[in-house]
Order: sequence, then structure tokens, then C-alpha cells
Amino acid sequence: MIDRPIMSDTLPIIDLGSSGERDGVSLARTGEEVGAACRDVGLFYVVNHEVDKELIAKSFAQSRRFFALPVADKRKLAIETVGGNRGYSGSRVCP
Repeated sequence: MIDRPIMSDTLPIIDLGSSGERDGVSLARTGEEVGAACRDVGLFYVVNHEVDKELIAKSFAQSRRFFALPVADKRKLAIETVGGNRGYSGSRVCP
């Protein structure tokens, strides 16, 4: 029997602004929240992270450019080729 839900109805929100003075206790609590989100849901949403909005916009633009490439070009960066748990992992349904 499964003692926890298979899928969450909500995405966990990690608020980095609530870590106060970034003391050890606050950082440990944030780490525990991130760990639980990764284990229980698999991803999370971060707020109050202080990452520049321009950098975020550039990152999304680069992502759009990459995923617009032909599959053959993306496969050159396949996770099996690049290694280190990094790289492209496309749909197994594509030829």
C-alpha cells in the first residue's frame, strides 16, 4: 500500500525570502523543504530568489531556440552522449 499520494495537486513553493538572515536554522529548513519537494513531487517553484528578470528572460529565450532545433541536432547532445546526468532526453516516440 502506498502511504503518500502518487501525484500532488499543487506545486510546492519554496520562498527564499523567508529564510531570514540566512542563518543555519533557516537554511536547514529551506533545504528540508527543497528535499521534501524533490522527493514527494519531483519539482518545485521558487519565489523571492533575487535572480535578475533579464537573466531569466534570456534563459527562456535560449531554451526556446534549443527546442526549436531539428531532433537530429538535439540528439547530438543526448544525455547518453554527454554524460554526467546532463543532456537532451527527447521523447522515445520520435523516430
